[in-house]
Amino acid sequence: MNSFSTKVELGPAPLRIGMRDGIIAIGSCFAQQMGQRLQRAKLNVLTNPFGIVFNPTSIATVLAYALEHRPLKDLTIVEHDGLFHSMQHHGRFSQPSEEQLMDGIQRELSEIKNYLRDARLVILTFGTAYAYRHKASDQIVANCHKIPSPAFQKQLLTVTEIVEEFNRVIGDLLKLRPDVSILCTVSPVRHWKDGAHHNQLSKSTLLLAVNELVNEFSACSYFPSYEILLDELRDYRFYAEDMLHPSDTAVDYIQQKFESLLLDGEAIEAVKKIRRIQRSLDHRPQHAGSSAHRAFVQQTQAHLHQLQVEFPWMDFSKEKGRLHQLTVSD
Repeated sequence: MNSFSTKVELGPAPLRIGMRDGIIAIGSCFAQQMGQRLQRAKLNVLTNPFGIVFNPTSIATVLAYALEHRPLKDLTIVEHDGLFHSMQHHGRFSQPSEEQLMDGIQRELSEIKNYLRDARLVILTFGTAYAYRHKASDQIVANCHKIPSPAFQKQLLTVTEIVEEFNRVIGDLLKLRPDVSILCTVSPVRHWKDGAHHNQLSKSTLLLAVNELVNEFSACSYFPSYEILLDELRDYRFYAEDMLHPSDTAVDYIQQKFESLLLDGEAIEAVKKIRRIQRSLDHRPQHAGSSAHRAFVQQTQAHLHQLQVEFPWMDFSKEKGRLHQLTVSD
């Protein structure tokens, strides 16, 4: 039979993850999507604790602060529109005073470092090699906080710059957690505001940098999310309406590939059960109060109870809340 797509080989799994193993995902909006899907499936995931980060320098910077490779006094703090902002952090950290801002950042850093001590897998998702340098501080920033564009200079990071930054950060991470696995991936989202050619330059830079890191560190491996969308799912029907982001179907497909490669057998079965329950709870009854609906609610309740018994450490409060709504509607 003819094959109607070019399959992307995933290579050997760097490790197998269980339901209780710590995972931290840092990077672009694609990392956010993947991390949230894993979280919803009850895996032990911390996703973008400092907010979405697109360029490798900013990803390396937030890790360096968490690992105490860089002191907090190096943070670029700017006052704008009545708030103090860290140029390396998401706007949710911004506060009316610099002291409040730093307190919030310090608390988050402590939590991340504790998480990194126990993490088995760190996922780094690079979005673009283009970055913005804050002219006044001469620092690459993760967030512009709606500060006028003349305050920044756009630049294309080089492969050498990216590799040198991550050589330091990965070295520090391996000192903290010697047996951690680091999974690098390049976001398949197209950054079209840079233009078609510059988008390709950016992605090529990221791919070359990741390749060097994988060759340098045995703890590093590569997951081809970029290649899966561009080659295996080579069709506009796998893109969202903007024709730049992957569609939900495409993200689900890439997620399935990711999970089949990295989750252990017990985790794969657990995730199937959890998602089956969640799909049932997402179902909107056409005839609430009918005998069929009551039987559905009772069956779902029994399945959810069984899951809670099987995985007592998991938080099923959202599922229980949804089940309560279905019961009330009955």
